[in-house]
Amino acid sequence: MKVQALGAVLIFAVSAGLILASTEGWATPSEDEAFGKAAGTYMSAVIALDLVKQSKCGYALGNREFPPVDTVWTTEILPAFPPTSREQFAKMWPQLKERLTAALKTIEPTIGQNYAGDEKTNCGMEAGFALSIYKQYRDQWLAAKMKYSTSQGK
Repeated sequence: MKVQALGAVLIFAVSAGLILASTEGWATPSEDEAFGKAAGTYMSAVIALDLVKQSKCGYALGNREFPPVDTVWTTEILPAFPPTSREQFAKMWPQLKERLTAALKTIEPTIGQNYAGDEKTNCGMEAGFALSIYKQYRDQWLAAKMKYSTSQGK
């Protein structure tokens, strides 16, 4: 992941940690940071997958269906945050989405570049990588969400 993309994820994680710390008194900062980071990396993976899907290599993802970025945010991420934090995150989402997308678009020009030979091979590698990080970060998000909700007594 390039520096800009990592920076966007860290902005998301720090923002999440600050909002949670300011609105929720019972979570430790490290729990808030871990939860925010998991949310940020998962959203980054969702956006990266969407960028591949919209690129010339989108065909390499096959017929798989993935929920749109905004749907993931509104149905998976936002409801996992405490009610007192949701309003702030909902207001921040357009800016966070823009930053994450802009950072990940710095990587987009490399999609389908000649790494291994022909375009089909390159696109297959890109699609495989996007699917791999999506699965990895989604699994990490689900684990963090479970741990966080347990620590919050939900």
